[in-house]
Amino acid sequence: MRIANRNTQHEFKLNFKSCDIDPVYQGEDEVECLLLNPCDGYHVAYARFDEGEFAGFWSFCSDQHYTKGDFYFAWAKLPDVVNEMLPVFENEAL
Repeated sequence: MRIANRNTQHEFKLNFKSCDIDPVYQGEDEVECLLLNPCDGYHVAYARFDEGEFAGFWSFCSDQHYTKGDFYFAWAKLPDVVNEMLPVFENEAL
């Protein structure tokens, strides 16, 4: 994904992994991800961890648990909006 402001361009790359590879705990109990689905494209989901162990992907409203193979075939961690993306535009007028 390429995002440009007036003076520079920035790239945020998504690294997709097979559903056979679980996300690795990196200090956050919930991480925003993108799931690829063969039926309707993609879904934003949250990788959840319980005591450092991957517990699964859940919908934004936490009402749906997405299961490997049945619902998604690949996933990617999304960039951290607050720490990685918003600084790109901090000097832009709204």
